[in-house]
Amino acid sequence: MNTGVVFYITIRYTGSSLRLRAKKIFQNTTHEQFEIVAKNKTLIIRGDSPLLRNRGLKYKRINWHLVEGQLANSYVLEQIIKQLDKHIRELENET
Repeated sequence: MNTGVVFYITIRYTGSSLRLRAKKIFQNTTHEQFEIVAKNKTLIIRGDSPLLRNRGLKYKRINWHLVEGQLANSYVLEQIIKQLDKHIRELENET
């Protein structure tokens, strides 16, 4: 996935679905960063999937870190990370 490509993820929270805009804003050989935008919040989350891919560790879990922004509920962050993980795995399976 190239930098700047916008995609949407949907998470379930308090019985409703939230659709969030996600965009890859940075990538190098060791990590990539995604900007997640909701109505009134912006988060930047960093994962190490390029490093894992380069080392051939296809099945190792991606380590995610919240770089910028705050969430009052850790469950929402877990759901965002789960959907990002799913999106990255789908893209890897296409290639």
